Amino acid sequence: MKALLLLAATLAAAGTKQFGPFGPGEAGRCGRRPNCVSTLDDRKRRRMEPWAYEGSREDAQRRLEQAVQGELADARPGYLHAEFRSKLWKFVDDVEFWLPEHERVIHFRSASRTGWSDFGANRRRMQRLAERFAGKAP
Repeated sequence: MKALLLLAATLAAAGTKQFGPFGPGEAGRCGRRPNCVSTLDDRKRRRMEPWAYEGSREDAQRRLEQAVQGELADARPGYLHAEFRSKLWKFVDDVEFWLPEHERVIHFRSASRTGWSDFGANRRRMQRLAERFAGKAP
Protein backbone atom coordinates (compact mmCIF):
# COMPACT_ATOMS: atom_id res chain seq x y z
CA MET A 1 0.00 0.00 0.00
CA LYS A 2 2.81 2.40 0.92
CA ALA A 3 4.55 1.67 -2.39
CA LEU A 4 1.31 2.34 -4.28
CA LEU A 5 0.89 5.74 -2.59
CA LEU A 6 4.51 6.63 -3.34
CA LEU A 7 4.06 5.66 -7.00
CA ALA A 8 0.86 7.73 -7.28
CA ALA A 9 2.55 10.79 -5.73
CA THR A 10 5.55 10.44 -8.06
CA LEU A 11 3.36 10.19 -11.16
CA ALA A 12 1.25 13.16 -10.09
CA ALA A 13 4.33 15.31 -9.50
CA ALA A 14 5.95 14.31 -12.80
CA GLY A 15 3.38 16.24 -14.83
CA THR A 16 3.32 19.30 -12.59
CA LYS A 17 5.38 22.39 -13.31
CA GLN A 18 6.90 23.94 -10.23
CA PHE A 19 6.40 27.68 -10.44
CA GLY A 20 8.84 30.22 -9.21
CA PRO A 21 10.94 33.10 -10.47
CA PHE A 22 12.35 32.25 -13.85
CA GLY A 23 15.09 33.80 -15.88
CA PRO A 24 16.86 33.20 -19.15
CA GLY A 25 17.12 29.55 -20.03
CA GLU A 26 14.78 26.59 -19.92
CA ALA A 27 12.54 27.85 -17.12
CA GLY A 28 10.97 30.54 -19.32
CA ARG A 29 10.65 28.43 -22.44
CA CYS A 30 7.54 26.62 -23.59
CA GLY A 31 7.41 22.84 -23.74
CA ARG A 32 6.46 20.64 -26.69
CA ARG A 33 2.74 21.40 -26.57
CA PRO A 34 1.51 24.35 -28.68
CA ASN A 35 -0.44 25.88 -25.78
CA CYS A 36 2.13 28.39 -24.60
CA VAL A 37 3.81 31.68 -25.47
CA SER A 38 6.94 33.15 -23.91
CA THR A 39 9.32 36.06 -24.33
CA LEU A 40 12.20 33.69 -23.60
CA ASP A 41 11.36 31.05 -26.21
CA ASP A 42 13.22 31.30 -29.51
CA ARG A 43 10.67 29.37 -31.60
CA LYS A 44 8.64 31.70 -33.83
CA ARG A 45 5.20 30.27 -33.01
CA ARG A 46 5.84 30.44 -29.26
CA ARG A 47 7.77 33.71 -29.03
CA MET A 48 6.36 37.10 -28.09
CA GLU A 49 8.31 40.29 -27.44
CA PRO A 50 8.86 41.49 -23.86
CA TRP A 51 7.07 44.65 -22.78
CA ALA A 52 9.16 47.77 -22.25
CA TYR A 53 8.29 50.21 -19.49
CA GLU A 54 9.45 53.53 -18.15
CA GLY A 55 9.93 54.42 -14.52
CA SER A 56 10.87 52.15 -11.65
CA ARG A 57 10.57 48.40 -11.53
CA GLU A 58 8.30 48.73 -8.48
CA ASP A 59 5.90 51.09 -10.29
CA ALA A 60 5.85 48.77 -13.32
CA GLN A 61 5.01 45.80 -11.09
CA ARG A 62 2.15 47.71 -9.43
CA ARG A 63 0.75 48.63 -12.86
CA LEU A 64 1.15 45.03 -13.96
CA GLU A 65 -0.73 43.71 -10.91
CA GLN A 66 -3.61 46.06 -11.76
CA ALA A 67 -3.57 45.07 -15.44
CA VAL A 68 -3.55 41.32 -14.78
CA GLN A 69 -7.04 41.16 -13.25
CA GLY A 70 -6.50 37.45 -12.66
CA GLU A 71 -6.01 35.44 -9.55
CA LEU A 72 -2.52 36.18 -8.26
CA ALA A 73 -0.95 32.96 -6.98
CA ASP A 74 2.39 34.54 -6.10
CA ALA A 75 3.76 38.08 -5.99
CA ARG A 76 7.28 39.02 -4.95
CA PRO A 77 9.62 41.78 -6.03
CA GLY A 78 10.25 41.30 -9.74
CA TYR A 79 7.94 38.29 -10.11
CA LEU A 80 4.22 37.58 -10.50
CA HIS A 81 2.37 34.33 -11.07
CA ALA A 82 -1.30 34.62 -12.05
CA GLU A 83 -3.88 31.95 -12.80
CA PHE A 84 -6.64 32.36 -15.36
CA ARG A 85 -9.61 30.01 -15.78
CA SER A 86 -11.43 29.39 -19.06
CA LYS A 87 -15.09 30.38 -18.95
CA LEU A 88 -16.67 27.19 -20.17
CA TRP A 89 -14.51 24.30 -18.96
CA LYS A 90 -12.64 26.11 -16.14
CA PHE A 91 -9.21 24.98 -17.42
CA VAL A 92 -6.36 26.78 -15.66
CA ASP A 93 -3.69 28.72 -17.52
CA ASP A 94 -0.61 29.95 -15.68
CA VAL A 95 1.02 33.27 -16.49
CA GLU A 96 4.38 34.16 -15.00
CA PHE A 97 5.95 37.61 -15.24
CA TRP A 98 9.59 38.41 -14.58
CA LEU A 99 10.90 41.97 -14.26
CA PRO A 100 14.72 41.74 -14.41
CA GLU A 101 16.39 44.04 -11.95
CA HIS A 102 18.65 45.88 -14.40
CA GLU A 103 16.41 46.02 -17.48
CA ARG A 104 13.23 47.97 -18.09
CA VAL A 105 11.31 45.08 -19.65
CA ILE A 106 8.76 42.53 -18.53
CA HIS A 107 9.30 38.94 -19.61
CA PHE A 108 6.44 36.49 -19.42
CA ARG A 109 5.36 32.93 -20.02
CA SER A 110 1.69 32.02 -20.48
CA ALA A 111 0.80 28.34 -20.70
CA SER A 112 -2.17 26.02 -20.34
CA ARG A 113 -1.80 23.44 -17.60
CA THR A 114 -3.68 20.75 -19.50
CA GLY A 115 -4.52 19.82 -23.06
CA TRP A 116 -2.52 19.96 -26.24
CA SER A 117 -3.62 23.13 -28.04
CA ASP A 118 -5.10 26.33 -26.69
CA PHE A 119 -6.25 27.61 -30.12
CA GLY A 120 -4.25 30.81 -29.56
CA ALA A 121 -5.86 31.70 -26.21
CA ASN A 122 -2.57 32.41 -24.41
CA ARG A 123 -1.30 34.69 -27.21
CA ARG A 124 -4.58 36.63 -27.29
CA ARG A 125 -4.55 36.97 -23.48
CA MET A 126 -1.03 38.36 -23.51
CA GLN A 127 -1.90 40.81 -26.30
CA ARG A 128 -4.89 42.06 -24.25
CA LEU A 129 -2.75 42.32 -21.11
CA ALA A 130 -0.09 44.27 -23.04
CA GLU A 131 -2.74 46.78 -24.13
CA ARG A 132 -4.13 47.03 -20.59
CA PHE A 133 -0.63 47.49 -19.13
CA ALA A 134 0.07 50.24 -21.68
CA GLY A 135 -3.23 51.92 -20.76
CA LYS A 136 -4.80 51.35 -24.19
CA ALA A 137 -7.61 49.02 -23.10
CA PRO A 138 -10.05 48.80 -20.17
